[in-house]
Formats: sequence, structure tokens, C-alpha cells
Amino acid sequence: MKQIAKRFDIHKCDNDNKFPHHEDEIAQSEAAVGHEIVTTWVHGGFLQMGGQKMAKSAKNIKRVTDLAEHGIDPLAYRLLCFGTRYRSEMDFNWDALEGQNHRLGEIRRRMAEWAPAAQELSPEALDLDRRFREAVADDLDMPRALVVLNETLTAPVAASERFALLSSWDQVLALDLERDAREGWKPTEQMRALVAERDSARAAKDYATSDEIRDRLQAMGLEVMDTPEGTQIRPAI
Repeated sequence: MKQIAKRFDIHKCDNDNKFPHHEDEIAQSEAAVGHEIVTTWVHGGFLQMGGQKMAKSAKNIKRVTDLAEHGIDPLAYRLLCFGTRYRSEMDFNWDALEGQNHRLGEIRRRMAEWAPAAQELSPEALDLDRRFREAVADDLDMPRALVVLNETLTAPVAASERFALLSSWDQVLALDLERDAREGWKPTEQMRALVAERDSARAAKDYATSDEIRDRLQAMGLEVMDTPEGTQIRPAI
């Protein structure tokens, strides 16, 4: 209070501090100043691994640098956390994190396709926006907000409206969803080589090889389309 303020909107800590620490803090501080100091107390659930709380004493903590060493965007961990309500315990595992890392990359590539943002939203898009904001306003119900986001990825609204919605929501999500749109998504050299190889196989009526290459491209998170001009690829959802 001496260093910051006499009143706080939010005081955050973990569930194990609720009693006795925070109850004692309320009793002591309010008795000292004669008024309520904290408007909202927020208590988060523990981060666990294999059912055990992550802690230095247990020597089971993971660091952001560990994610980078595994080729994981640290923001994929943020997306992973959104799948659990903040008051609940969350169990960490690498498979789930890698899945969210792949998912985040897919969404960013789609955003690059959908840009630029629509200037006006249709009634259907406005309804999606309302549902997302209501979920966030309901005690940060991020799992429900993610449900709306996932629906929006394939919703029957204009691509530019999807971009506008996700761009707006990213002010809360902070997942840097416009990264690829800023940089411009392009297929890698490996992807281009596989497309050329598949077109050659199809021209030779080698459909077994064509199907095998299609599966490899899909495993990279791509949608594979057969067109009169040959194989076309784009980020899949």
C-alpha cells in the first residue's frame, strides 16, 4: 500500500493462499486503515505435471526457454492455458502443448489468407463477437471463449469478418494472431517441391504416390486441393 495505492482492483495469487494468508491480510489491513482495500480476489489453480504440483522443491518445473528448445512458440502455452478455467488445476503435458502449437500456427496462416479486416460486421459476425465477449466477461471463462473462436474459424461469414473478429479478440488473447498476415504466409521450399512431385505423379497416373504425397502435405497442416492448374495448398483448420 505504501508503494502502490490505498486501494486495489484485483489481488491475485494461488488457491493455497486463500486461507489463512489472504483472510489474515484482509483482517489486518482493513483494521489498520478502516476501509476495504481489495475489490476482487482472484485465486488461480495449480499447474501440475503428472498430477503433482509444479514447484522448485519438486524439481519438476519447466521454463519458457525449455519450450523454445523444443521448437514451441511460448504463446502456444498461453493458448493451452485458455483451455482450463483459471480457478481449476491444469495438468501440463508435452503432447497437448505440441497440439496447441500446431493449432496456433494454423490459425495464424488462416488469418494471413483472410486479411484485410472487414470494416463492418454482419449480424452473424456480431453475434459471434457478443458470445466471445460475454464468455470473457463471465469470470474469464476462456474455455467458452475458445469454443466461440473455433466456431468462427469455419463460420458462414465473410473471411474478412473472421479476420476482424479474431484481430479484435486478440487484444484479450494476446496470441499474436496477425503474425503471418503481417509477414505474408508462403509455402516453404519443401512444400513447393512436394506439390511439384505430386503433380508429376498425377500426370503419370501414379495415384498411389500422389495419395502418399497428399498425406504428407496434410500432415504439415495443409489443405490439399486438386484444380485444373494442378495441386493447390493452403493452411488447414
